[in-house]
Amino acid sequence: MDVTFRPVDADQHYYEHLDACTRHLDRAFRERGVQVVEHGTHKLLLAGGRAFRFIPNPTFDPVIVPGCLDPMFRGQVPDGVDPRSLPRVEPIHPEYRNPEVRLAVLDEQGLDRALLFPTLGCGVEQAMRLDVPATMATLHAFNRWLGEDWGFAYAGRLLAAPMLSLADPDAALDEVRLLAHFMDVYRVEPGVEFIREGEGGDFMVMLLEGRVEVHKRDRWNTPQQLASVEAGRTLGEMSMIDGTARFATCVAVESALVAVLHRESLARIIVEQPLLGAKILMELVLMLSQRLRATSERLLGLLDEQEVHGAANLL
Repeated sequence: MDVTFRPVDADQHYYEHLDACTRHLDRAFRERGVQVVEHGTHKLLLAGGRAFRFIPNPTFDPVIVPGCLDPMFRGQVPDGVDPRSLPRVEPIHPEYRNPEVRLAVLDEQGLDRALLFPTLGCGVEQAMRLDVPATMATLHAFNRWLGEDWGFAYAGRLLAAPMLSLADPDAALDEVRLLAHFMDVYRVEPGVEFIREGEGGDFMVMLLEGRVEVHKRDRWNTPQQLASVEAGRTLGEMSMIDGTARFATCVAVESALVAVLHRESLARIIVEQPLLGAKILMELVLMLSQRLRATSERLLGLLDEQEVHGAANLL
């Protein structure tokens, strides 16, 4: 059987920075939330004023070598081997904290995308269970850190799950609304044109699932295919930025899931979460720069072809 898709890793983790729970923590909860303290030459964490030992080394550097405990988890430790001798450590890898490097590793492994989950963050709710308001404030701060350092759908391929607690259902619902209010997600059926050439538009689209074709009308008003776009790409960012009419038409070839970011929402992100806003703007600048460079290379190639044809005609 021919497989036409790449697998998805549904259980990957990232290693948090020390300020994951504190960077955006409300000052009112500074002593009730997670704290970083020095203990000799080591850094330790407190949660609600008590030692938080869910992760022995919260810096994650050095970190345990992947797979070294596999025999123990499988119950296959060889006779005469002390299980305590199995753990080995090494310097932290950049892909454990850098989404761009993680994408490169996904490509090396032949993976389409991955679901990302916390490591240190998994122990926060239990450690702070006696102080529900501080728990909710800490998880809110954690989610803001996650949005800045990883994003919730980086390049449409790294899908990071935010931390939610039902210890306070109303606060959990508020957190969901806060996380979702910047972007809207829609399902686009095959054949639907969701961006149309010549129309106005103040939004860009991130393709989360499916495939989209980009068409441009020629001088005879006949649609010509310019590109076929896979999940992880963005569309319509030029019109969102400069307010001009759409350059081309985007039509779903198969059922597609898209996230829509409006210009007004981007402005709110820049004001309310400036670090995240700066990151989005930098990604847009890099993306537009890459497309301009690619267009310039294609134009030079066409000019070279014209020169060759022109010289041939002279002969």
